[in-house]
Amino acid sequence: MSKVERQMIEHPTFLETFTPRSTPFYERINYQVVGRIHKPTSKADYWLMVREPQDS
Repeated sequence: MSKVERQMIEHPTFLETFTPRSTPFYERINYQVVGRIHKPTSKADYWLMVREPQDS
């Protein structure tokens, strides 16, 4: 197993998405929405998602 693959298993990962309809895709691969941020300067919302380490 490569170092990157090992880190993906052992450490939480996060992502940000500006497309709310993409959240179900990420949820299917074990990400969970942990926040929604509204940027007043750009008037855009984005979603923060986290995936906890997976049992091997």
